[in-house]
Amino acid sequence: MFGYVRADIENLRVGEYAFYRCVYCGLCRTMGKVSGRISRFTLSYDFTFLALLRLYFSPERSELVRRRCLPHPFVRHDMVRENEPLRFAAAAAAILADEKVLDDLADERGRERFRARIRRLYTKGRSAKADRMYPGLRQGIRERLGDLSALENQKSAYCDELAQRFGKLLGFVTSFGLSGDDATLARQIGETVGHWIYVMDAFSDREEDRKRGRYNPLLEQYGPDGFSPERLERMENAVLNEILGADLALGLMDRARSPQSFAVLDNILHRGLPRVTRQVLGGTFDRKKKEREAIA
Repeated sequence: MFGYVRADIENLRVGEYAFYRCVYCGLCRTMGKVSGRISRFTLSYDFTFLALLRLYFSPERSELVRRRCLPHPFVRHDMVRENEPLRFAAAAAAILADEKVLDDLADERGRERFRARIRRLYTKGRSAKADRMYPGLRQGIRERLGDLSALENQKSAYCDELAQRFGKLLGFVTSFGLSGDDATLARQIGETVGHWIYVMDAFSDREEDRKRGRYNPLLEQYGPDGFSPERLERMENAVLNEILGADLALGLMDRARSPQSFAVLDNILHRGLPRVTRQVLGGTFDRKKKEREAIA
């Protein structure tokens, strides 16, 4: 996805950071098995968050193993052994990547469309295994992406409405295959985080979208000069209030059920997202920073 959903690593305890890294590395390895080695280079913090959330709700215990990997070929290090939550996160990543390419094929022109065609040669085949593993996942994603695209094609000037639709998409993914209270809590967290991601991404892309003449809901809503310090302060308060929806769901979850997953999720929601919010709105967020450098 986008790489915004990050932990505040400086405020993780040593054991919590070690587990976060183990999940990240375990997911990377699992992605290689589910959708091919090249897909491992598309791993983002967002899917690590998804894996953590699914690990919390899973009855499986996280087993650690020592393995070598591409970034560290000569030294074995700990990672979570491939399991159902990691396979689901890897499959969701593969399907969403393929759907993103299909969206680019529909929207882009010229050189960008040609690049999308090249990417599609890879993502189509690599996501096929994910489709077989989780029937119905792609269809649900595609339906919700269609709802979002329909509003974007109308060039809606209401960013919040668009963000809600993206939240519905992520809520569907986070709760897919779960039931009862688990599904409700996972959906609430997914919808809240999805809403937040959409707003952060729209704000980050606004200058590039303006230069290229592309649609951006925040530009439609406020115009290119509508981001005064007062406006940014109001946006920050609104976005941080939106995160409270995930906080409420987290408050209903039992830490003892999966202490390590819960601790990192708590850090992400209470510290990581607010920190990234301030960085994005303040213009200091580096989305292109290599994630392996930050977590290795």
